[in-house]
Order: sequence, then structure tokens, then C-alpha cells
Amino acid sequence: VGLLLYIPPRPKRNIETNAYIEPRGESVSPALQQAAREASPYLTYLGAFSFQAKRDGTLEEPPLNNLKEIADRHRTTMMMIVTNLENEAFSDELGRIILTDQNVKNRLLDNIVAAARRYGFKDIHFDFEYLRPEDREAYNQFLRDARARFKREGWFIST
Repeated sequence: VGLLLYIPPRPKRNIETNAYIEPRGESVSPALQQAAREASPYLTYLGAFSFQAKRDGTLEEPPLNNLKEIADRHRTTMMMIVTNLENEAFSDELGRIILTDQNVKNRLLDNIVAAARRYGFKDIHFDFEYLRPEDREAYNQFLRDARARFKREGWFIST
């Protein structure tokens, strides 16, 4: 009783953190903008969910409003999240088309580069889900192709 025990604090270490932000409708709601303002100082990446890949290689873009300015204010890197969402669900068939049709794949990568330049993204994140096992190597090749394109831009790639 009365003995003081000193436990030294562990040294702090740097970590990388990420948050997805999912605007709905035609614009980013004030509440979502406020949430981005509050979280951004603690984040490495702020991920805009989602840029939905289409069967023809185009992208359906979410509204972003001033999310880039919010992220820049806190030196948070904007992350472009590209998905195989179709009709509000991940689609293995859409994934197969993107991964195996060379024209669609090239068009999608071109559109990703154009959008990332336009919005100032520095990390391109692929959130492709429910891909078929037989598309595994096509997915690996897709990522290699994307990495080669994005490296020239100085961007990160994540999945």
C-alpha cells in the first residue's frame, strides 16, 4: 500500500490512417462536410467513395464539392476510390468485363487518370469486390497496368 509504480510511456510512432466519405445525391451535405473537417486533421487519406466503373470504361463520379479544400487545409491526401458497384451492389460480372476486355480496361484507366488530374487525387484505391476466382490473374495484370500508368503521374495505388 502506498507504493508508486512508474510505467514509462511507449514511444509514439507514425501511422497512416484512412477514412471513406460517401456523399449521396447531387452534393456533399453540410453534415458530411463538417465530418470531413473534424476528421481530416487526424487522417493521412480522405477517400471519396466511390467512382463507379461502368461496363464501357466510363466512370460515374460522386459529388465532391469542397472536400479537396478541406483535405488540403489539413495536408490530408485525397484518395480516389474506384469500385465495381453496379445497381448499388458489387458486381462480379462488371469486374470480369473491366479485367478482361482490353478496350474497356484502357478506357477506364484513361478516365481514372483524367478524373484524378481534374480533382487532384494522389492515391487511386481499387475497391473491387466479389471478383471471380478465375479472374485472379486478370486482376493482378490490371493492377500492374494501373501501377505503371499511375507511377508516371507520381500517384500511389492501393487495393
